[in-house]
Amino acid sequence: MPKIPYKPDKTGDDDEDYEIVSFEDFCDKSPGSKTDLLTLNDNINYRLCYESDKGSKAEDEGEPSGKDAQELRETSLGGGKNVSWKRRGSSSFAPFGRHNATNNKGSLFSGVVPKPKNEGESSREHRYQRFSAQATFYQRLVEFWQQCGSTLILMALVGVLCVAVWVGVVSLVGAGGDQHYRKLWERAHHADLLAAAAAATTEKPTPEHHYHDHNNLSTKNKLNITDKYRKKPELNKKSYMERPLATLNGLCSKVTTDRRFDCFPQDGASEEGCIKRGCCWNATTTKYGSLGKPYCFYPPDYDTFHFVNMSETRHGISVCLERMRPSGYPGDFDLVNMDFKYLSNGALQIKIYDAENKRFVPPYPEIPLVTGPINNLKYRVVVESATVGFKVIRNDDNVTIFVPQYPEIPLVTGPINNLKYRVVVESATVGFKVIRNDDNVTILDSQNVGGMILSDKFLQMSTLLPTNKIYGIGERQGPLRVDMNWQVYTIFNSDSVPVENTPLYGSHPFHLGLEDSGKSHGMVLLNSNAMDIVTQPTPALTYRTIGGILNFLLVLGDAPNDVLAEYTALVGRPAMPPYWALGFHLCKFNYGSLNVTRDVWQKNRDAGLPFDVQWNDLDYMSNSNDFTYDTDRFAGLPQFARALHRQHMHYVVLIDPGISSSEKPGEYPPFDRGLELDIFIKNSSNMPFVGKVWNKQTTVWPDFTHPSAQAYWLEMLKSLHDQVPFDGAWITMVSPDFTRPSAQAYWLEMLKSLHDQVPFDGAWVVWNKQTTVWPDFTRPSAQAYWLEMLKSLHDQVPFDGAWIDMNEPSNFLSGPMYGHCEPEDLPYVPHGIRGDGLKTKTLCMDAKHYAGSHYDWHNLYSITESIATNFAMTELRGSRPFIISRSTFVGSGRHAGHWSGDVASAWHDMRMSIPEMLAFSLFGVPLMGADICGFRGNTTVELCTRWMQLGAFYPFSRNHNSDTSIPQDPASLGPAVLEASIRILRVRYSLLPLYYTLFWRAKDSGATVARPLFAEFPTDPLTHDIDTQFMIGPSIMIAPILQPNTTSTQAYLPGDLPWLVLTTEKKAPNKYATIHEHGTVLVRPGSIVPLQTPSPRVPVSTYTTRSEPLQLIVLEDSSGKAYGELYWDDGDSLNSYEEKKYSHIEFYKQSTSVNSAVQWWGYGVPTVNNITIYSIEYPVKTVELNDQPCKKPLCEFSYDAKEYILRVYNMNLSLDKPFSLTWTNKNSYPKLMVPNGGGHLALVNETVVDCRYADCTEIKKR
Repeated sequence: MPKIPYKPDKTGDDDEDYEIVSFEDFCDKSPGSKTDLLTLNDNINYRLCYESDKGSKAEDEGEPSGKDAQELRETSLGGGKNVSWKRRGSSSFAPFGRHNATNNKGSLFSGVVPKPKNEGESSREHRYQRFSAQATFYQRLVEFWQQCGSTLILMALVGVLCVAVWVGVVSLVGAGGDQHYRKLWERAHHADLLAAAAAATTEKPTPEHHYHDHNNLSTKNKLNITDKYRKKPELNKKSYMERPLATLNGLCSKVTTDRRFDCFPQDGASEEGCIKRGCCWNATTTKYGSLGKPYCFYPPDYDTFHFVNMSETRHGISVCLERMRPSGYPGDFDLVNMDFKYLSNGALQIKIYDAENKRFVPPYPEIPLVTGPINNLKYRVVVESATVGFKVIRNDDNVTIFVPQYPEIPLVTGPINNLKYRVVVESATVGFKVIRNDDNVTILDSQNVGGMILSDKFLQMSTLLPTNKIYGIGERQGPLRVDMNWQVYTIFNSDSVPVENTPLYGSHPFHLGLEDSGKSHGMVLLNSNAMDIVTQPTPALTYRTIGGILNFLLVLGDAPNDVLAEYTALVGRPAMPPYWALGFHLCKFNYGSLNVTRDVWQKNRDAGLPFDVQWNDLDYMSNSNDFTYDTDRFAGLPQFARALHRQHMHYVVLIDPGISSSEKPGEYPPFDRGLELDIFIKNSSNMPFVGKVWNKQTTVWPDFTHPSAQAYWLEMLKSLHDQVPFDGAWITMVSPDFTRPSAQAYWLEMLKSLHDQVPFDGAWVVWNKQTTVWPDFTRPSAQAYWLEMLKSLHDQVPFDGAWIDMNEPSNFLSGPMYGHCEPEDLPYVPHGIRGDGLKTKTLCMDAKHYAGSHYDWHNLYSITESIATNFAMTELRGSRPFIISRSTFVGSGRHAGHWSGDVASAWHDMRMSIPEMLAFSLFGVPLMGADICGFRGNTTVELCTRWMQLGAFYPFSRNHNSDTSIPQDPASLGPAVLEASIRILRVRYSLLPLYYTLFWRAKDSGATVARPLFAEFPTDPLTHDIDTQFMIGPSIMIAPILQPNTTSTQAYLPGDLPWLVLTTEKKAPNKYATIHEHGTVLVRPGSIVPLQTPSPRVPVSTYTTRSEPLQLIVLEDSSGKAYGELYWDDGDSLNSYEEKKYSHIEFYKQSTSVNSAVQWWGYGVPTVNNITIYSIEYPVKTVELNDQPCKKPLCEFSYDAKEYILRVYNMNLSLDKPFSLTWTNKNSYPKLMVPNGGGHLALVNETVVDCRYADCTEIKKR
């Protein structure tokens, strides 16, 4: 952003010298003094709406020091162009603020006044100087003391007396700790709400770091700038003149149908109201999509804002806009800043926000800072002063890519020297363009597109796109490719049954755009408020949100995989799961007792089902209360969890953040401890917000923004883990306020209390039967509380993971059990919000977290709980946490996996599970799956068989269903399902080395695990709409059967060569192939795949399989080459990669050899006992391993002349050193001989054959 510049060294004779002074000194000047900022020069008046510290962030952002770093280039309408203002000193400063003592940054300024000349000093000499806040403070303090010292002494004595009286009263009133404790407990009960509300409760101020404060204007100094732009709202309205109706109609006639951008998206649109907004009206009866074409739409050049000024540095562009017309929504922004920050060569941040007032910005994810030079952008941004908006254009082909909190964005520390884009901002128009540099394609274009509306509870921006092939936008059920035909997608975390066109559990306003050339872009809106994303066939998108700011991340790449790698670098790379978590999981809601749980586990294990993890839903709890277990129905649960561990298996329990608030004091530590730490979400009266989930009476929720939340959660988890040694956690009905700083400690404490009883391996978090309160995970103590609670459980049940569910957060009520919600009073209600508004089946929007209101934090609740649970599980077990969460936000993949919720046992839902899984791969959450065989309703033998054949290859593979459905574990459904499940799960377990390597790649470089076909074949248009097949990494395709009454399916196999059916070793023709039920796993040409075949002995688990030798399968591409890799570590340690305790080996096939390269060796890897090379069309004569002939005991080989397969086996090949496997062929190129003019003889394997009596067809082909 531009700053108040220092005066140039060369000044005119008539120039006055000025000094920067504090606001107080500025206001002390007499009215006649030269204190008007506008008199300094005609550039200052429009610079004051900027945050002047922006332009001087060279030091903070790693910009090289020196002359270049001290210059700021400015361009404006009213000021001089091409002027370089030089600044003395390197300290960063900004006007209208306070000295920052924490980082020792320079003071902030409020005014400019003439500086007195010293005797003998030339008036031409430049004497601008920094105002020292510290020096002035002490000088003024001495002066103030001299004037008011006696008065202060008297006031101090009175204050001491008041404090003494207060201490005495408190001592008398507070006598008896039991009474004080009872009052704390009674705060959450209806009978005492009025009395509790009367107690003085002081809420901690909202931490400023959670907000994006771009207000450079002191509230005391509004006469200097605000009156310049906004005298009075009513005057502003009167001063704007609408176009004459005839002129408007002429403009409206130029708008084509597909270019209509809705000017009246609320209910009740009318021609009169439309014209009043200065928009076009043209009613149509034709229905298009779920919305239809708008009747009321914006005319060209709709002047919501006008250009004031812009500046550019090597790290970005800053633009200032002023509102021109009333928007029709309350609380219009009068001054707007539009910042473009270059994050990397292919990544751009676009922020549009109120220049005068604080607005909420999600603190997650943390966007990285750029610390290196940016000198070769792949895009450009276009902003024009004559229109509102901007464009982002790709430089290499001039394609326009874009026209117009809670992820933590990592730092970008490398140089930015090859930008893929450029930003174009023009003073004649509102908006911008982002253009790709290599082809000049405009990626984003918001100039003259719809209306950019910026108001308190309605923010809107539209953009043109370079392609109609858009993917993502979720969470939703439906095809992977977004319908661009007048659809609206609502994003608001909701406890809804998964059906199409309904907002579901997570918030991911991210889309991936794919062009026919294969070039791609991705964009996410980092905003946590409820929103709509509207599509239209232009192609274009419109973003509408009801709070915060417009904060976009735009990423460009040459292919989809490049975009996704860059995107996860910004919002957070996915967590590395423990190896055992990639095994198969079994669960059912309401097994009812430990005996049934044990019987299901034993029955499937005895049947030979590959199987790693047993789960329990909330029925293991006592009265559905977190961090407890039912010592009657589940007597012996701790011993069962430990028995699983002795079998090298794992245990996961459900954990609900909704805490029962109905027990008497001393009977339920999670509630008592939460009150003590004050970590529950509050209502508008500052009492714990009381709702209802599965507890018997009432429920409260931890506030995970509270400073104590993590400690609380750790304490609770430990208490559970001490009882039941679980291995993972499943968090459901998530409702504690995990934004409170104490929430994580609370959660740990609660889990520990349970784990101390039952040693469970995981946790799945949901429901109580009475009233419920929710931890506030924004509180500083919330993590400590969570840790304490988890520990209390873990001490009983040593669980291994956490299953966190119902964390939208879900509430059985729409609002509180007692009292009511404040009116939501929304000028625009997102399209998918039904029932009782935003509070439907959740908390009031005016509920209070430590860090802010639930209105802003609702969509962030699940990620704060995931962070607290991740912290608690790490502290508890000292190994990689395994966490599955139903609700998610941008960046959640860093902390937890996800499953798709309460899907139906139906063919439709099975099919829809694929695009949703692929969408979460795009979102950076690869550990994802659906409830195999469905959750709601009864499955069938055929459906469950097909779903097991599909779900065996979900990255997260679990069979789970509801309490009202029939048992559907494979052993319970009969021999057909059991046999098919064993067969296909053995294939999955053989592929786990590949899955594990892919998860490492996801963590290391942002690669996906499950991915759509177009990610690997972006230039093949036939792959762009396929979401019934998917890839596992670059090498494996899954082509499942998704229709009833059939044993085969048709699949599209891209490329020029046949694919290999993994289980049959037969070739499937490229392009279109019939895939049979036992051949749904295919290998892509050009691949080397590491396998680990499970032992034929039972039982099969990841533990037993990891000890088996490896095999390599090799399938060459059209050039005779192939590639693969293997990552290996102990499968459970926290920092194996960071501490170099891993091994990474690459494999290559070229011509007639297969070789390895050891990239790193830090952990032992199983030996290779078998290498199989396919498509060797000529008989093999010799084989050598590391230059030694392949024969016993080194190895053996065989050649299948019919299938062209070379098998090298009985090896004991160590991978700690590079190996080389080579072979030679017998007469690789047999040629037809024509002796004595005859044409019937051929030389075949050194033998002359007469083709008149032998089949020489194959010879002639060669």
